[in-house]
Amino acid sequence: MVFQFPGGDIQWARFRYDVNDYPSDEEMELGTSINNQQSKMTFGTLRIKSKGLRAPHWHFNAK
Repeated sequence: MVFQFPGGDIQWARFRYDVNDYPSDEEMELGTSINNQQSKMTFGTLRIKSKGLRAPHWHFNAK
């Protein structure tokens, strides 16, 4: 699932409880693997539009 914003798009690699949220078998395999390994990490793909800007940020609960 790709989330679209005015400045670009982001797609998170994570476990999805609804199998209909997986656009392909490969993505379902990755999501299931993340869940089976009880991963404590989330990552995503960010596509910034031309002349776009990614605002720096941090997570207070990050270790």
